[in-house]
Amino acid sequence: MDQAAGYQLRMDKELESLLRKKVHVLIEAENSHMHLVDRAKFLESQKSTGNVPKGLTIKRVTAKGKSTEILQAKFDEILREAETKLLDASLENLRTEIESAATFVSTCQKDLDDTLSR
Repeated sequence: MDQAAGYQLRMDKELESLLRKKVHVLIEAENSHMHLVDRAKFLESQKSTGNVPKGLTIKRVTAKGKSTEILQAKFDEILREAETKLLDASLENLRTEIESAATFVSTCQKDLDDTLSR
């Protein structure tokens, strides 16, 4: 094998290794994005049915004393509102993460495309 063929073989192996890494990063980015989207869909479905996922529920506070029905109802209402706000905050944060992940996927795809066009 002459020197030029050896150099070409070495370059081909380096390019193959580089492409494998870039494809792997792209696949990981896409999987991460899909996972975030799935989580957001789940939380949206919970919100639309009026449910709060277990991880966002707040332990019930029991009113003490006599004639506590009205106070207990207020406590329960406050907790329900707080749980709903936690769910909304979680969804808002997920949407931000989804946007960031989508941008990263686009960047990875462009990087891969640029490498392939060389």
